[in-house]
Amino acid sequence: MKIIKWSYRLLLAVCLLLCTTSTPSVQAWEWSDYMGPATTMMSSSSSSSSVDTSLTMTQVSEMRVRDLKRRLIRRHGYGADEVGRMLDKKDLIQTLAFEEHKVRQKELEDVKRHLFWKGIFAAVVVGALTLFWPLLQHLYEVASVNLVVYTDRKWYEAKRCWDYQSIEGCLGVILMGILDVLQLWMTVSILLGWFMSSKYFFPIPSLPIRPAALMGGPVSQGPLSKYGLNVAPMAISWGMRFVHGRMEIWVGNAMRRSFKRQKKQKRDNETDEERAARKAVKRAAKAAEKAKQEEHLNKEAPIRPLTTEEMRQAASEAAEARRANLESNTPLDDLD
Repeated sequence: MKIIKWSYRLLLAVCLLLCTTSTPSVQAWEWSDYMGPATTMMSSSSSSSSVDTSLTMTQVSEMRVRDLKRRLIRRHGYGADEVGRMLDKKDLIQTLAFEEHKVRQKELEDVKRHLFWKGIFAAVVVGALTLFWPLLQHLYEVASVNLVVYTDRKWYEAKRCWDYQSIEGCLGVILMGILDVLQLWMTVSILLGWFMSSKYFFPIPSLPIRPAALMGGPVSQGPLSKYGLNVAPMAISWGMRFVHGRMEIWVGNAMRRSFKRQKKQKRDNETDEERAARKAVKRAAKAAEKAKQEEHLNKEAPIRPLTTEEMRQAASEAAEARRANLESNTPLDDLD
């Protein structure tokens, strides 16, 4: 069973690696035939400076002299005097073809570099998934169990508040849910804030504590005084937990008041026969509990204090046992 599981993991890793890095093995002049123009691939990650695609030798040969000069000046930065010294069209074609070839080579190198780093990233991700798959599976199971427990608990609290017809309790449960979501949002933002930045993170203010600045003297004026620990997340987390605890107490008190109110209303509306039957059931339950306790006490052996003779006998037996232990462990026994 374990071999089959590891074979599935290895097959998944190979498929992911092939899907992310599989590209045709071609030469530089044939790369664009399979991959499309290089500038089109890199336009999403780079700026939109290279709008036009590079030209081939055939396309350059079919251009007119005016178009050749215009492209050399606008695209490749040639001056008017440099272009004017090229009197023959062949010189213009060779110069433009050479410049287009350099542009094409640079774009292909960028594409290859992009695919190289993409392949390395995919290999690292696949290796990490294969190595830490049991840990990730365990984390998923723990998270799913905690989620089920949390949802069941909140559902039970909301149901009890609804049964007791406590509007304050329902409002408190909703507010506690909002606080839990805010705590989760802040925790995820703090963890991801070590690796990335986003406008959707929890807005955490800056409240730094700089130990070097508090020491005084030349240390407070040095470069170490600029470094500190931001205690704002800890303060916000403590405040949220404190408010959450107070909300739980408030919801509990609201549910208790609602329960007492319903119980009082039920007793006010009951008849004399129902009240007598309820008291009779209550007395019977108390009598049964008392009888059970007495029966349990009667089954146990009574505890009797020891007499003086029994205590002296136990002390003498203990002294004889200690004396025999010492005599058996004396080194003089080896002389016999």
